[in-house]
Amino acid sequence: MNKPDFTIHHVALTCQNFSVMSDFYEALGFIEQRRYSDDQCSIIHMLLGNFCLELFTFTENATPLQESKPLAQHLKQSGWQHIALKVSDLTAARKWFIDKLELRPSAIQQGRTGIQYFFIQDPEGNYVEVVQL
Repeated sequence: MNKPDFTIHHVALTCQNFSVMSDFYEALGFIEQRRYSDDQCSIIHMLLGNFCLELFTFTENATPLQESKPLAQHLKQSGWQHIALKVSDLTAARKWFIDKLELRPSAIQQGRTGIQYFFIQDPEGNYVEVVQL
C-alpha cells in the first residue's frame, strides 16, 4: 500500500476576540476565504498563499492562555508553539510591524539552524515567527 499524499490544509487557532484576531491576520496579508457560523461557534478560513489559518471562536468562550511564557521559554512547552511567516527582507518587515502595527518585535536573531528570525505576538499573545531564508 502506498503512503497517502499528505499536504497541509490548515492550522486552527481558537480566539477570544474573533474580530480583533481576523483584523490582525488580515493586516499580515491573510485573505478571508470562507466563513461559517452557528449557535455554538464561528469559523473563518484565512489564506496566505497556500497556507490556511482557521480561526475559531465559541459562543461559550475559550479560556485564555494560562500564562504567557517569555519568548525564550515558550518553546520548552509541549505542543504547537507558533506559526512562521517567511519574508524576503527581515529588517523591513520588523520596521513595518513597529511603524504600521505599533508592535514590539523581538530583536532579529540567528537561529541554531542558520535562519534569521524575530517574533511578534498577536493580540491574544500567540507567537508568530517571521523568518528570512
